[in-house]
Amino acid sequence: MLKNSFFKIISFLFFIVLFNSCDKEFSVVGSDLIVGGNFDIVKDSSSTVQSAWKKTGGIASNNLAVNALGILDNTVFGQTTANFATQVQLESTSVNPVINPDLGQDIVSVTLYIPYFTKPSVSTDKEGRPVYTLDSIYGNKASKIKLKIYENEFLLGNLNTEPGAPLSDINYPQLYYTNQNTFFSEKKGDLLYQNNDFVFSEKEYADSVPATTTSAATTTYTAPGMRLTLDKVFFQKLLFDKTSNGYSLASNSQFEQYFKGLYFSVEKNDVEGVLAVMNFKKGTIVVKYKEKALATDPTLTVEKSITLNLTGNTVNLLNNEPSTEPDSYSSPKADRLYVRGGEGSVATIDLFNPAVDKVTYNSNTQKIELGKSNDIPDELDYIKEKGWLVNDASLTFYVDQTLMKKVTTEPSKMFLYDIKNRKILAAAVLEKDAADRGLKYRFSITDYVRGLIKDDNVNFKLGVSIAQVISNVTFKKIKEAPAYATWTNLKTEEQNAYFFPESSVMSPLGTIFHGSTSTDENKRLKLEIYYTKTN
Repeated sequence: MLKNSFFKIISFLFFIVLFNSCDKEFSVVGSDLIVGGNFDIVKDSSSTVQSAWKKTGGIASNNLAVNALGILDNTVFGQTTANFATQVQLESTSVNPVINPDLGQDIVSVTLYIPYFTKPSVSTDKEGRPVYTLDSIYGNKASKIKLKIYENEFLLGNLNTEPGAPLSDINYPQLYYTNQNTFFSEKKGDLLYQNNDFVFSEKEYADSVPATTTSAATTTYTAPGMRLTLDKVFFQKLLFDKTSNGYSLASNSQFEQYFKGLYFSVEKNDVEGVLAVMNFKKGTIVVKYKEKALATDPTLTVEKSITLNLTGNTVNLLNNEPSTEPDSYSSPKADRLYVRGGEGSVATIDLFNPAVDKVTYNSNTQKIELGKSNDIPDELDYIKEKGWLVNDASLTFYVDQTLMKKVTTEPSKMFLYDIKNRKILAAAVLEKDAADRGLKYRFSITDYVRGLIKDDNVNFKLGVSIAQVISNVTFKKIKEAPAYATWTNLKTEEQNAYFFPESSVMSPLGTIFHGSTSTDENKRLKLEIYYTKTN
């Protein structure tokens, strides 16, 4: 340790600047910063950390912000097949046509378009058009898959149909789960599209617009996306045929009862699979049709269109094939932690040693007596008694690069969350080594540890999950949660144990960490605390 007070102050100030750059919310607790006097900055990593992991099983995947479609192969986690079902809604009920077969309403085309996520274009082609690169696409981007789109004949309703559950209980809504693909597959109707060689293409669409009496010929451009031609015969019958009596285009509530939406089904084609995460809610179906301009002259027609949006209720249906991933490891001494998105798994973390009853020797009775515990871990009690001024606290999860060596895409972000209160505490991004391989994720938990020391906050069990979208901090309930009759008798913190971050459900990726008992001590999960020690 430095003996010169001047150098101690310089080192301390440099340390604060360094960690302030990593933690925008850095602040010293209260007014405990010592100005002048003798102090040292000490690193401590001796506190107990217990880690485990568990699979989520089927988890609610209705109305996710983004959804996966495709097949992803992973040498560790096996194969994930992602199917999808969605309601379809009228873009506008005020401008849609009156169904009148006497007008000879004949459909010209039915086009489905769902834009892909793309990275900002940094170059152009020889014609000056932007060169797109797809984002949020995983696996072999050149792989082909078998894609089929069916009419969905199951209504994705809003009202809970579980026996005993109130239909309008906002705390217990109707949920649909990742592991219900078989159910939806059995409810599919007419086949509306099929392509055994479908690829997620990054090419933009160029459409020629012919010249008219008032305008010159031109070309319109559409960003890369899933643009498919659906079955005209089906939509002709759906929208205009006499057999469609009993419904109208006047409201979505009526329309959804008659046309319950689409079911997207994928199968593998190439040796390697490919999967895309997409924002289906930006998808549209444009139905173009011709209608008689005059009832007295059938040769005069006008072109019109109806737009349907994929903005109704949705569900992402995920099937995970067997893999080398072991069963959930519930022991707090797990040496490896398997963390996976989708219908996946999360890690659980306990900081500090468990609170124990105090053992004392009674000199009067000459017996060892068991005193009452204060419910605070002894390690934390020690820190509180010593009055540590915490400058930084962190949990660093090292990737097992040996087990992950054949995995081509790793999760870029992670969440650390408070399980009991269903609250996101921190996020971490993947740090890579010189070989561009995932190395570690570092969570800053400075404020959390300061709260335990200074404010007597409760030390909760923490969870670690994949984070597909960092801004999404909502949670989804697992299918194994208790039935309604039992659920209502649980305390809030007991109910929260059945929830996991929605952002994890949206991700198809996974990784493996060194746990708290890893044989590699340099990569073992540890709680590191830097604090100011007064002399």
